[in-house]
Amino acid sequence: MKKKLLAVIIIAVLLATGLAVFIALGDEPPIRRYTPWEVNGDLKLDWDLYSWTTVIFVDCDGFIITGDDVELDLNGHIVMFETSEAGPGPTGIDIVGRSGVTVRNGTIIDFQYDVWIVDSSKVTIEYMNIINSTKRGIGIQNSNEVNIEFNTITGSGEDGIGIDKNSFNVSVLGNDISESGDVGIGMYDNSFNITAFNNKITNIDREGVHLFGVNHCTVSGNNISENGWYGILLYDSHNNTIENNIMLGNSPGAISLDTSLQNTICHNHFPGRDAVKYVDSECVWDVGYGTPDDKGYGGNYWGDNENMIDNFSGVNQDIPGSDGICDEAYTISGDDIDNYPLAEPWGTVLVEFPVECIVAGEIKTCQVAVFSNCSITDFDFDNKEREMNFTASDGDFCKVIMLKEALHGSFRVTINDVPTPCILDWDDTHHFIEFSLTSNGSTVKIKGEVDIIGDLNKDGKITIKDIFIVAKNFGKESLTK
Repeated sequence: MKKKLLAVIIIAVLLATGLAVFIALGDEPPIRRYTPWEVNGDLKLDWDLYSWTTVIFVDCDGFIITGDDVELDLNGHIVMFETSEAGPGPTGIDIVGRSGVTVRNGTIIDFQYDVWIVDSSKVTIEYMNIINSTKRGIGIQNSNEVNIEFNTITGSGEDGIGIDKNSFNVSVLGNDISESGDVGIGMYDNSFNITAFNNKITNIDREGVHLFGVNHCTVSGNNISENGWYGILLYDSHNNTIENNIMLGNSPGAISLDTSLQNTICHNHFPGRDAVKYVDSECVWDVGYGTPDDKGYGGNYWGDNENMIDNFSGVNQDIPGSDGICDEAYTISGDDIDNYPLAEPWGTVLVEFPVECIVAGEIKTCQVAVFSNCSITDFDFDNKEREMNFTASDGDFCKVIMLKEALHGSFRVTINDVPTPCILDWDDTHHFIEFSLTSNGSTVKIKGEVDIIGDLNKDGKITIKDIFIVAKNFGKESLTK
């Protein structure tokens, strides 16, 4: 009786203050809110605070982020919109004028924009299910240093992900995007330095990826197939890189270029020349030959290549011995020629490996992606030792992509315990480590060589435990844990 009385009092207080409205519908009613939920500090939805898995927002925005450096962890819960009148709903998660925001691990359904990011920086949206937005699943405007990673986005009325109005340094990585009414990933309005890597983009009504008025963007390692228009469309977009993509089953074709110049298009899997359309455009269809042992060069794979013969190697293809490049150039149309067409499809982007890494002193699950034409086995990651190991078989190149927090500092790559040169690149959030393999069944080790100063027990942070180690060993010539 006392518990029931207490519950009645709590509900009465909530109603009086307007913080929440509850409507009982059977044994497990949903929570119904008629005002947005403002978030100005870290918030995690969990079973101790919310007894039901569904949060329904009625005729209002869902969450409005009002603070900087906050994390909204939906903890597997579902956030839904419900309207009492006709017309599209507002925003599921509203991030406007904010910095340092992370949203993760939940499901957003039926809002006009399920996630809306405007005038913001250092924003991460990860491990979300974005479902049935009436416009964009995730919209980004005039923002920078935004990471959209490992989300599933389906049923958006317009774009699955739309990026525009001078946005830059945006990473779209490892997402599964399908059934959008317009575009899978759209880049617009003078945005630049956008990377779309290792996404699966299928069953889109129009283009899988659309570039309109953007420069210096990269579309790499994506499966862009079975879409209702072109796989990739570029209009008035220049100095972009389109590489390592599979573009099959798109109707009417794989790629369309209109008034676009100085774009590099290489290592893609095209059905054939009929899948390419271009108007008033110029591009580079290969990146040269390189050396017979280096497949980091060459052009594209053309499924209708009638001269797919590889008996020779060398810049002029006149040295006996195959090199993975066709012996004859491939004419696309007129003066557009792929000088070094590939004799077989370029490598495969493998599924990501989930690992535990230390981010801001906390252990979190992140992903390590390996782009390679190898079979990757025996993958092992040790954040404490700053080390990654795996076996690469039946191929000759690897590119490893990981969060900067996963392994700190510079890197040392060894293959079968032999130091190996690598190409190291990075952006604001990720490291990109690329290297070649020379033997089958290679054991690869990547070790971060610079540790956090003062982190004596190698746990990724400096705590009282490190001070204890110093005190215990004070005056000694070497430290012990």
